[in-house]
Amino acid sequence: MAMSFYPNEGEPLWSKYSTEAVMHTMEVYSKYSFDYPYPTAQSVNGPVGGMEYPMITFNGPRTELEDDGSRTYSRSEKEFLIGVVIHEIGHIYFPMIVNSDERQWTWMDEGLNTFLQYLAEQEWDINYRSDRGEPRWITDYMSSSYQVPMMTNSESLLQFGNNAYAKPATALVVLRETILGRELFDQAFREYSQRWKFKRPTPYDFFRTMEEASGVDLDWFPFQVNLAYQVPRNKKADYIGKEALEKQRAMIDEGTPPFKMRMVGITLGGKEITDYAPDFWLIADMDGNDVGYVTSPWWSPELGTNIALAWVPWTSSEIGTKYQVRLPDEFSESPGVPVGAEIVDVPFRESVNPNKREVQSAKGLDFAD
Repeated sequence: MAMSFYPNEGEPLWSKYSTEAVMHTMEVYSKYSFDYPYPTAQSVNGPVGGMEYPMITFNGPRTELEDDGSRTYSRSEKEFLIGVVIHEIGHIYFPMIVNSDERQWTWMDEGLNTFLQYLAEQEWDINYRSDRGEPRWITDYMSSSYQVPMMTNSESLLQFGNNAYAKPATALVVLRETILGRELFDQAFREYSQRWKFKRPTPYDFFRTMEEASGVDLDWFPFQVNLAYQVPRNKKADYIGKEALEKQRAMIDEGTPPFKMRMVGITLGGKEITDYAPDFWLIADMDGNDVGYVTSPWWSPELGTNIALAWVPWTSSEIGTKYQVRLPDEFSESPGVPVGAEIVDVPFRESVNPNKREVQSAKGLDFAD
């Protein structure tokens, strides 16, 4: 049973949206994780912006008293109430039921919950102005130096909201929308939620479950995903992961890369791809052996061809390498017949404002100065 408790000062906002938001949260979260196991879920107008406990949450805001005695609220206050109810009721799932250690790994409850909050808000209203989730909203933070690794203990976090809420939520959005695809991600995330409810998972339980349930290797490094230019060769000062990254680069330079797969850019044939691809499309070598998969395909009107990112064997990842892609019938010129593809440089065309990768490449470098 979904219930709300509030004073007159909460009207007419609370009677219109609080209980609806509770029900919406349980519906959306249950779809992506597991059925709500308790008899009640309550939203109470309390003295704090938002706080959660099993089966009961305390939320704001209240409405404004006008001169004529009526009470009103703005769109921002409406969205704040809906958002905080979703977030706090969501905490009953994470970490109250999937009981991660929020003091040690804050991102495991705040980050996962903020990710599901973003999905729930967008399902509530496609025009809902979510605060966190979209990658473009976190670019300034991610390019700043005032941050620490996500796995940092909560007592030592810098920019708590960005690090524990926004960064992991955004990472999960990217994992769902770009890397795994919605169907595969949702299947793996549901498996994690159901496998670890009423248990005490660590980050490594989450990582292992997502890899195992999706069947996709998610253990990536900069050299695999066109980010080698961000790894310095001659930097004496220490930085996070320096020893491991320098060891990997040395192995690559010696011709023995420690990775099996690499992300590359490709152009490919077929009909114009102008719709979201909900699944991976297999890539085969010229002998017809399936060796990799496509992600993020789309039609480029500027280039007059379909383009995509793709995972292929490291040993066959040079520019100009030919492949075949098994397209869905809706995008295939001849259903059942693979289309030709070729590895090309990334970015796919010259930028108006070259990024760091292009600047370094123009200097003949594959690393940060």
